Formats: sequence, C-alpha cells, structure tokens
Amino acid sequence: PEGFLAAILFQTLQGLIYLHRERRTCHRDLKPANILLDSSGFVKLSDFGISKQLGTGTYAQAGTQVGTLQYMSPERVRGEPYGYASDVWSLGLIGLEGSLGQYPYSGAKTVFDQGRMIVDDPLPTERPEVQQHLPPDFLELVHACLAKAPHSRPDATTLIRSPFFQRHLSGPVDLRSLLLSLRPQLEQEFMQSPPPTTPM
Repeated sequence: PEGFLAAILFQTLQGLIYLHRERRTCHRDLKPANILLDSSGFVKLSDFGISKQLGTGTYAQAGTQVGTLQYMSPERVRGEPYGYASDVWSLGLIGLEGSLGQYPYSGAKTVFDQGRMIVDDPLPTERPEVQQHLPPDFLELVHACLAKAPHSRPDATTLIRSPFFQRHLSGPVDLRSLLLSLRPQLEQEFMQSPPPTTPM
C-alpha cells in the first residue's frame, strides 16, 4: 500500500541524508535488496561494501564503475564522474518499482540493452500508463529523482520535504504490523520452495 511505501522511502531518505551529509559517502549500490526492514519495522540500509567517501565538497564526485547496473544513473552508465545524485536516481527507481510492482526498465535482453535503455530511453515517468497509475505528488517525486542530468535532481534533504511525504506521514505508519501480516504467506512460500542445491 502507498502509505507503507511512503514510510519505507521516508526512512530510506533519512538514511541517505545521514550518509550524504554526515558521512560524506555515496552508497553506490542502492537497490531494493539493500533496503531491509527489521522486526520492529525500521528500515536499514545495507551492503556498504562499495560505498565511497566523497570528501567535503558539495560537488565531490567518484568515477569507479561498481554496483548493480539496473539501478545505476545515466551518468554512471556512461562512465562519467558522479556523486550523491546517483543515489537519488536509484531511490527514484526503487520508489517506482515499489509502486508499479515491477522494475521500470524491463525487457532488456543484454547488459548493453539495459545500459542503453537507462541512458537513451524516455523516463518511465513519461509513459502514460505510469502517469495514470501514480498519484500526482508521487509522480512528481519520482520524476524529479529520475532527471537525466544529475544537477537537476533534488538532494535527499529536499526530497524528504516533498508533498508526497507530508500527505502520508501526518499519522504514524506501522510497518511492524505489515510484516506480521505477511509472515504466514512468506513462511508458506519458503516451505514450498525447493531446497537449495549444494555444488559438488
């Protein structure tokens, strides 16, 4: 549900604000698998193995090409220097995927196709079917995150004050109850899945 997605994204942004402003660090591999919920319903960012400290300058940048291609910003795919705005791009894709229920740049057959789609294709937020699916304030939020030019993306501090979050976070959202409601379904799926194979 939209309220739960808002709560997860809000807490993720709080983590990015701390990471960017206090630690001067770019995560570089922000994706759904690296956003975890603990048993109390708190969001935890994980996998800082390739994070990069960028220094004290507002426009400090990195250049190493590491991370998961599907969530890389266009400037990273092109091999250009990048900074905190690349994490904002990833957050926009995560939000869009959470709302649509699928990765927004699907259909690539090769990594080259995937990179070309990210760099050259129109933004997913420009597709009519996506625009009809999203509420206007959420569409505005993810569209801003997915600006092709990194200097056009708002920073995490600006994003956290967006109307989408103001609309949803006036009352508490209980992510713990959501986890508890999903537990029986997840346990059943786990029990029905085949056991992992052990390599010889």
